Amino acid sequence: MAAAAADDDDDRFSDVPDELLVHVISFLPVRDAARTAVLSRRWRPLWLRTGTINIDSSSSSYRKPFLSPEIIGKRLFRAALAAAGRQPVRRVSLFVNGDSDRLTKDTSLRYILMLLPAFLPGQNLRVLDLALCRLDLPPPQNEAGASFPRLASLRLVRCSIANHHMEALTRAAPSLAVLHVECLDCYCYPDNGGDRLLLHCPNLTDLTLADPKSSSIDVYAPRLRNFRYSGAFVEFVTKSEATNLRQVSLNFHHYTGQDRRFSGLLWQFLGSLQSMKALKLRLLNMKDLVVQHERLPLLHNLEHLELEAELDPDCREDPAEAIATLLGHCPVIRHLQLQFSRSCWYRGSHETMVRPDFDVSVDLFNKRESKEIALMLNRDGEDEPSIIDFPELTGCRFSCLQSHLKYVKLQFKLGKPNSFEVSLAKFLAENCKVLEVLQVEDGDQNFLSHINRKVDRWRLNALKRSDCT
Repeated sequence: MAAAAADDDDDRFSDVPDELLVHVISFLPVRDAARTAVLSRRWRPLWLRTGTINIDSSSSSYRKPFLSPEIIGKRLFRAALAAAGRQPVRRVSLFVNGDSDRLTKDTSLRYILMLLPAFLPGQNLRVLDLALCRLDLPPPQNEAGASFPRLASLRLVRCSIANHHMEALTRAAPSLAVLHVECLDCYCYPDNGGDRLLLHCPNLTDLTLADPKSSSIDVYAPRLRNFRYSGAFVEFVTKSEATNLRQVSLNFHHYTGQDRRFSGLLWQFLGSLQSMKALKLRLLNMKDLVVQHERLPLLHNLEHLELEAELDPDCREDPAEAIATLLGHCPVIRHLQLQFSRSCWYRGSHETMVRPDFDVSVDLFNKRESKEIALMLNRDGEDEPSIIDFPELTGCRFSCLQSHLKYVKLQFKLGKPNSFEVSLAKFLAENCKVLEVLQVEDGDQNFLSHINRKVDRWRLNALKRSDCT
């Protein structure tokens, strides 16, 4: 009797409700989910109630001799859909991993599994997650055209699809709220509008575009709230203003082609997102912000800006002009974070090494007579060396500095002390009328740690000068 009681205590699954078991099984690959049916009579129908099909052919349980991952993936997918007693499928996750040698040798191979929408449970599908698939949609005039009326989330990773098919897919999913597109290979036909990527998503709230293979992108998403983009500079146009746009992240990490209109493309990008309230922007070079003799859009709602860019530490004019351009076109900014690193063209291998604090202190002591160090090390009461002003900034009245900008954080990773850092910190300290916090960092270099204690003195001197005038 005691042994039987102990066995009952060890059977914890009997006390778990079916709804919780179904939820757990929904995360399993479809083959493993089906295997739970042999555990007991109670478990037999549970995997059919999940409404989920997960297929990952990279799993060892799917490997069969003389069968390609494409064939295995198709057979599993069709068998899972056709299983007797299955409830309507609401979520499909399909990743068919091909032979790496085959992918390497045949560079024209852009997908592993060709998937037709007719295979998908379109009427009940809520979530669709595909990787390494090619999608071909029937023409719109076809009575059996694609239709996903309840689809709310779509994720495409390393998939292949014609541009006009991608537009048709988004139009066939009017309830789509989340769209994640990563390394999408959008090919085009000569009679279908070139390589322009069109997305028509009237209810979309969250959009991610990572390395799209298109030179131009058009988006219709009036309810968009969060947008993330990474890739090259492309022509980006929104067909409707997203008035509730909150968070935007733009990471331009490489250039393409011989066209040098990168600055114009960047501001076209920003102009299409004018209503955003927070922006995280990463550029390869600060010069990409500078545009000559063009009328630039005003980012009238932007309150939070984080900018990360590389620059040439020996050139002051380009970054100063870029900062002036930003301040002039962000009139209500309240939070500003600037992170500058030395351009890869000027880095040496020794600069990637992390130096001990003692070595940094010795280096700082040895350079104590330099002009840059003198700007930072002079003590209170001493005559302060003259700090070079920015002609691009001096004399300009930026509305954000007069009544909005309260928090500023400057981060420098330039590898050596430079008067640019001191001049920029001093300019912001003296001209931000409502400034509450100004923080300066330079990583493990410790060259700029002395600037923070000088901010209050700079601000006090600026107030005294304003009172005198």
